[in-house]
Amino acid sequence: MKKISILFASIVAMLSFSSCSETWDDNPTLKDTPENATFTLLRPAMADNLVLLDQGGSLHMQCNQPDYGYQAAASYEVQASLTEDFANFVSLATLQQNRAEINPPCDEVANAACKLLGVVTEDDIPTTPVAMWFRLRAFVPQSEATTTCYSNAIEFKQIQVYFNISVPGLHTGIYLRGDFNGWTNPDSDEFLTTDENNIWETGVVTIPAGNTFKVADAAWGPINLGATSAELKINQPYTLNDGDNPGNLTCPEDFTGIARLQLMGGKYYLTLVLPGEEE
Repeated sequence: MKKISILFASIVAMLSFSSCSETWDDNPTLKDTPENATFTLLRPAMADNLVLLDQGGSLHMQCNQPDYGYQAAASYEVQASLTEDFANFVSLATLQQNRAEINPPCDEVANAACKLLGVVTEDDIPTTPVAMWFRLRAFVPQSEATTTCYSNAIEFKQIQVYFNISVPGLHTGIYLRGDFNGWTNPDSDEFLTTDENNIWETGVVTIPAGNTFKVADAAWGPINLGATSAELKINQPYTLNDGDNPGNLTCPEDFTGIARLQLMGGKYYLTLVLPGEEE
């Protein structure tokens, strides 16, 4: 009986070890390098037709999923160029998330075209359509450095570009509001447009250490952005929470500089920028 018990225990141990080994095999890890991760951006049939960029609309493309050796939740950055070799390109702000449908916003495509064409005023806009090339940069956000790979490039032959360059110094109605200004909305603490789309900056503001504040419009309406669980740090972009009545941000040290607000990938980021650190 004792021998049978020992034999039974040994079999159980072997089965347990086998089960654990199978579990390890079923949980693949990312490849050390993404050279073998490939995917294709499909060229739509309408890419040969005249494309009128509609404000509020989007281009429509499709891609297959990158092959990382397992099903990974990839993000896609759309890049635009005037040449197939992408010697000069612009990355669009809105990331496409884990999907086969790629829909870059038309306003971002127009902005990219204006930058690539060197447009300064409306008179610089070409009167005839231009050809534009697009490709995707795919990556897994948790391991971006080792998972970045690129698709092939596709051409849209006739894109009619409209003027979409940000004019700096325009009012946005969005403010820094906090202890340092009595939670009001003075003009001096308003975010103004810059020469980059979706980037806004205040003038010089002073926020004492420990003061709390938010980014909000004058009526605490649609724009009411606050803290997450992360700690705000000077000169580092901070992802703002746009949930229902988010918490207050806390200034980690005495600060005098500009505040930069950026919309990217559907999220708002705030950076408290010290003098001399402006890009």
